[in-house]
Amino acid sequence: MLQSCMAAIRTLPEPSDAQARREHRAMLDMLGRFLALDPRDQRAFFAGRDQAMFDLLAWWQAGWPAGTKVIIWTATVHAARDATPEPRWAGLRNLGSLVAERHGRRAFALGFGALGGTTRGFPAPRAIAPAEAGSLERLAIPDDHRQTAFLSAAALRRAGRRTVGLFTHQRLTADWSQIVDGAVIFPAEAAAADIRKDR
Repeated sequence: MLQSCMAAIRTLPEPSDAQARREHRAMLDMLGRFLALDPRDQRAFFAGRDQAMFDLLAWWQAGWPAGTKVIIWTATVHAARDATPEPRWAGLRNLGSLVAERHGRRAFALGFGALGGTTRGFPAPRAIAPAEAGSLERLAIPDDHRQTAFLSAAALRRAGRRTVGLFTHQRLTADWSQIVDGAVIFPAEAAAADIRKDR
């Protein structure tokens, strides 16, 4: 279905403006690469998707003035300097590792976690397992005042190896100072709600 839509889009007239035409072609090429990935081969799909994201970022950066600040809003498992604490990423390169290789310490990877709450699920939101004592979340928010907390790179180094749910709320143990440059911990996360009136 999506492939046929792509084929139809490619038959449409391109934008007349040269820059818009370049962007149009680049977006179609990247979308075509994504659609060519086989989601049944999970590891190849993960690696191919993140490589395509990095290539698109590099394409955009090539057209911007040197020193332009870029913010990429993505899941922590993509932003992290290293996604390999998640077993499915073992031996693979994620977007953040490719960015870190190119930009070094000029890049900053920010992770997000929560003490609990809900996250998206199908067909309904699913509960996030509550953070256990000694976890990175409980280090950030140790009591019931439940204020959003930020853990700096120095705080992550001091924390050492801890369990945390930064990667899609899986409870993973690692030295997170090697994975992200900072982490925001929320008291609770809430799954996105469908607010359409016609649902």
